Amino acid sequence: MTDNLNRKLAAIMFADIVSYSRLMGSNEGEALKLLKDFENISKEIVERFNGLIIKKNGDQIFCEFTSTKNAVDASIQLQEKLNKYNDSRPKDFKLEVRIGIHIGDVVKREDGDIHGDGVNVAARIQPLASPGGICVSGAVSESLSSHPDYNIISKGEQELKNILRKHSIFQIKTGFETIEPSVSAINKGAKKSKLNKVYLGIGFLLCAVIGYVSYTKIYSDDARQELYRNFYFHFTSSENYIDHYYKDYGFGSYHYYDKEKFLVESVSDSLLEEIRSKVFAKISASFSNHDLAIDASFYKDERDVLDEFLFIKINKANEEELKALKVSTDKFSEIITKRIDYYNDKGLPDVLGRFFVYKLKDLDKNEEHLIMDRGATYGEQLWEAGGNVSWSVDQSTYEMDIKGVDKLVERIHEMCHYAINSSAYGDSRVGKVIELLDDDMVKIKMKRPGALKNKMRISSHRTYHWVKGGAENRIEDLNQLIEHMNKIDNETAWRHFQPTEPFDEAKAIIMRAEGIKQINFEIQQIKDNLKNNKYGERTSSDMDDMSYFMEVLETIDSIAIARITGSQTPVYRVRIGDNVLIAK
Repeated sequence: MTDNLNRKLAAIMFADIVSYSRLMGSNEGEALKLLKDFENISKEIVERFNGLIIKKNGDQIFCEFTSTKNAVDASIQLQEKLNKYNDSRPKDFKLEVRIGIHIGDVVKREDGDIHGDGVNVAARIQPLASPGGICVSGAVSESLSSHPDYNIISKGEQELKNILRKHSIFQIKTGFETIEPSVSAINKGAKKSKLNKVYLGIGFLLCAVIGYVSYTKIYSDDARQELYRNFYFHFTSSENYIDHYYKDYGFGSYHYYDKEKFLVESVSDSLLEEIRSKVFAKISASFSNHDLAIDASFYKDERDVLDEFLFIKINKANEEELKALKVSTDKFSEIITKRIDYYNDKGLPDVLGRFFVYKLKDLDKNEEHLIMDRGATYGEQLWEAGGNVSWSVDQSTYEMDIKGVDKLVERIHEMCHYAINSSAYGDSRVGKVIELLDDDMVKIKMKRPGALKNKMRISSHRTYHWVKGGAENRIEDLNQLIEHMNKIDNETAWRHFQPTEPFDEAKAIIMRAEGIKQINFEIQQIKDNLKNNKYGERTSSDMDDMSYFMEVLETIDSIAIARITGSQTPVYRVRIGDNVLIAK
């Protein structure tokens, strides 16, 4: 009977070797040696933290701990030990494991085996971890709340196979992850359950590679140091701009469509109003205690005149376009100053952000979703060139339902929040990489002494100055990614694209091929643009898709030494001049 069973609360840990089937197929003898080494290393560490290995199931071990902290500490030490072990291993034959931990009710049988919800949930959490990483349940994260030394990142609510209710999943950063998951992609990205979504998104690995391009006039490393206090955000789906989505504006013009295959349409006024209102409510709440003025295009007369402004991708306006822009600008200034008295002496906001939201219909598949672009203008730059200093595309797509709209609202809110923070309080860059000391160590020149401190977590951000070597650097970066994608096995490729979904080999093959095709397309665009002189002298793109993550080890005056702990993509390249930012 159930009453006679040994029921208790326990911390359960599952650890599983990554791609063990591939290793066995490649070299059975070496694979068996890896398995034996894994068992020996695990046994010593688990016992040291008062744990017990309940079962060995092929390439997986299943352990019990009386303390959640012991389970987590043992897992971190195991990943650290395996990382050192791999230093002497061949590049394509390393011992990497995924670890999952949950604390829950279990039942212990007479033979020593244990069963129960705690076991089932831990087993389903383990596949969500990156190679070299650890994922835990909300219960584990909560139990660690009194121990602030852990770097815990939410992965949001996840559906676990054969588990009735969703669980909040968290990643405990070890610094040894082969793949650094994109938190925003995990938290905010919709599940890609349909293959066409995979083609559009290409997973977190490629979302930034082909999805974020910002054209900016670069004046110097200290450009735009002026701080701004008032902001105006315009949301549009005007028919005035639809024809521009059928024009190729060169590199980065990803929202460019064939009229025979796609239909771009305006969204309804009610939907645009919903997006505007939700974003503004979030932004207003975020900066309610700040001495800033934030406004949006709630009034029709303001929207109408703003919809006469030039399309965001027109960076070199002709004389007629500039004359029309001047008329529209003066008209907007006249309208806005009657309502608002805190704008600059030109009667215009310090920062004008413009968000373009449209419905895109795939005529062949009869499917439709939302797309979004944005542009930004600072201060008097509104009168320069075509009135747009920067523009970027968001390669993500959004469903035409409540969840899709909420996802789009959150994405726009992120962009607005970043723009306000950097414009009102200064450049978020704290330094630049000036030397590569070792494979995983860099020297950083701080913008000011004390900007970085020991143990601080930081990340890189790369600017490509296209005609000043940036094009060649970008091509090198992309080719390195293609080389890696050609080497990895199908399951690893799947984990790059769909880290939380069950492995599907057929889809993995298709996704990898599609991903490589997209990267090659970008490389060819760069080459064509160089050949056709489409890049201006001061045109650049800021991208974080190739970013890597670091921990500061030592600081002396304005110099910092940092160790690289992971990367946005499975491969990365350190370049002298990489910008350094405080990690979120």
